[in-house]
Amino acid sequence: MRRTLTFAPVLLIAFTTACKDSTEPEEPLPTEELGIALEAIQGGGTYGWWWPLYVWAPDGTEIFYRPFIRTTHDAQLMAVNMSDESTRLVADIDFEQVYMLRAADDGPAIVYSTSDRHAENSAIYRVSIDGASTEILVESARSAFAIPPDGSVLAYAGPRDTETHLSRLYVLTTADGAVREIPQDVSYVVDMAPDGTEVLHGSSPSSELFQTSVEDGSTVTIWSDDSFERRLVGHRWFGGEIQLLYRESADLYIQDAGSAAARNVATLPGTPETVAWSSDGGVLAAWARGECLRSFWWECEVRQFTLHLIDAESGSVTQIGQGNFLDSAFERPVDLRFSPDGSRLAFVYHRTGAFGPHLHMFELP
Repeated sequence: MRRTLTFAPVLLIAFTTACKDSTEPEEPLPTEELGIALEAIQGGGTYGWWWPLYVWAPDGTEIFYRPFIRTTHDAQLMAVNMSDESTRLVADIDFEQVYMLRAADDGPAIVYSTSDRHAENSAIYRVSIDGASTEILVESARSAFAIPPDGSVLAYAGPRDTETHLSRLYVLTTADGAVREIPQDVSYVVDMAPDGTEVLHGSSPSSELFQTSVEDGSTVTIWSDDSFERRLVGHRWFGGEIQLLYRESADLYIQDAGSAAARNVATLPGTPETVAWSSDGGVLAAWARGECLRSFWWECEVRQFTLHLIDAESGSVTQIGQGNFLDSAFERPVDLRFSPDGSRLAFVYHRTGAFGPHLHMFELP
C-alpha cells in the first residue's frame, strides 16, 4: 500500500514499515516521517555526493539502483517507477559490486562501473534505459568516473600505480571509442563540466578537490581544508564556473571556486550531514544531525535527524521530515538527491545488518 506524505507543523512519531514485502527486524526502530519507502538498496559509499548509491532517470520517472541482496553474489541493475512503485530488471551484472551510476541523455542510457571485491580494477558499462543493449566502454579503470549530461565523453582514472597509489587521468570519446591520456595524476574522479572541458577530482572526501583542463592538463586546487568542522558537502556548475557548498558547524555556505568570499545561506538546528542542490540552484535540501535522544554512559544510542528545504536566495528554512536513528550503529540518512525537475527528493536510509539500507522519496509541495 502506498503511504501518503503529510506536511504538518508537528510530525508525530510512528512505527513505519521500511520496505514493501519485508518484515521488520526483531527490534523495530522508532522512526518519524521519512517519506515514501521504496526499495531495498545496496549499501556502501561513505563519500557523500561523490559516489551515488542510485541515480534518477533523466526524465525523473524512475530511479535506478542495485538491490540489497545478501543471499547471492549475483548483481542486478533495477529501476523503480515513481508513479506506481513497480520495479523492473534493467540488466544483470557479472560483478559483485556496482560502485557508481550516472545518467546520460544520449539514448538515454545509464553508465555504471563495477568491481570484484578481490580485484583492483573495474569496468565501465553503458546500458540502455530499456535494458535492450549493454556495451563495455572501459575494460580497465578505477571504479569512479564522470560523464557530462550529453554522454559524449567520459573521464576516468586508469589502474592505480602500486608505489604512488595514484592513477593517470583519461578521457574517452564515446562516439568512436577514442581514448586520450591527460597529463595529470588523480586519485578519484568526481565530476565533469557540462561541456566536457573540465574534470573535478580529489583524494580526500570533503577536504580536497581539484579541477583539471581536458585540453592541456593544467590543474588548480579549488578546495583544501582538512579541519573537522569545515567540510565540503556539494558543488554545482554555474555559468561555466564552479560554486562550492560547505558546512561549518550548523551553518551552510556557498563560495565561488577561486574566491575567498563565502555567503552564509542558512543556519540549521544541527550539523548538515547530507545536502542536495536543485538543478537550478534555487533550493537546497539537508538532513541535519541533531540532539542525542538516548545514550548509554558516554555513547549516544539514538539521535534525531531533521530534513529541511532551504531557499538559496532568502535563506528561509522549512522542516519537512525527521527521523530517529541508531547513532551507535551509524544508521542515518545519506545520498540526498533532487529529481531532475525538483518535484521530488530521494535519500537512502542507511541501515546496518541483515535488513539493509532502503531508498525513500518525498513528494515536495
